[in-house]
Amino acid sequence: PAPPANRYFRDRSRFVREWLEQVLVDAQDAGEVGPGIDCAAKACELVAFLDGAAVLWLLDRSLSLVELYESYLATFVDVVGPRAHG
Repeated sequence: PAPPANRYFRDRSRFVREWLEQVLVDAQDAGEVGPGIDCAAKACELVAFLDGAAVLWLLDRSLSLVELYESYLATFVDVVGPRAHG
C-alpha cells in the first residue's frame, strides 16, 4: 500500500464502482433494469470483467478486446434488463 499508485488505483476502482452502481440504480428507477437486481453487486461484476479483460488483452494481443467487451456486455444487458425479470 505504500507506493503512490496504490492509492490512485484504489480510489479509481471505488469511484468507477460507485459511479456504475448509480447508473444502474438510475436505470432501475427508470424501469430499464430489473427490480430484483443488486446494483452494487452488478457494478462490481462489471468492473471486474472490464479490468480483467483488459489485463488478458495486454497479455495476449491476439485477442480482440472489442469482441470480449461486446460479448460480455450483451449478456450483461440481457441479465439485468427488465425483460429478464418481468
